[in-house]
Amino acid sequence: MSSKNLLGSTRAAPDGTYKGLANKTSFVQRNPDAPSRTVGPIKAPTNIRNHYGFCGFGDNCKFLHAREDYKQGWQLDKEWEDVAKGKKNLGGTIVADANRDKVADDDNEEEDAMLENIPFACIICREPYKSPVVTRCGHYFCEPCALKRYRKDPTCAACGSGTSGVFNSASRLKKLLDRKRARAAKKRQDAIDAGEEVSDEEEE
Repeated sequence: MSSKNLLGSTRAAPDGTYKGLANKTSFVQRNPDAPSRTVGPIKAPTNIRNHYGFCGFGDNCKFLHAREDYKQGWQLDKEWEDVAKGKKNLGGTIVADANRDKVADDDNEEEDAMLENIPFACIICREPYKSPVVTRCGHYFCEPCALKRYRKDPTCAACGSGTSGVFNSASRLKKLLDRKRARAAKKRQDAIDAGEEVSDEEEE
């Protein structure tokens, strides 16, 4: 085979002599319509181009710019939303419910389900709550019981999920327990009025 077939016809075969910088082959594709500037900001080659903030000089700038990529505000907000998505907003005060078109029965069912999950006493010491706290997973304990257990086992005593040492003050617990007692008394009274037998546990 001839050397022309081996090397191809795009360029001449190198003869081994140095021709100088002017004859060097450049493999960077340039825009032929771009103006040739010798002063001012010059675009860096496409293979090493990076963001330099508001400076257009790039590597030719006399100031030492930080070359890291910084996240924009919306990217930080999105990351924070992804992290906080699994967490519940516990212990906050509900001022008003914006959706006033709900049916009362649906509200009662949801409230019943929520109140059903709240025990009357701390499940660790089996006594009434002393300075109650709530975990991230929504379970209530006495503060001394929760902290004492956390020293040995950092998981939630009710469901076993990690608490990360976060115990928020449960200021609404007393109101919730009062509502739960009132609902239980109303159910018991309705059962008595309907002629049903009420067990001793329900009477308590």
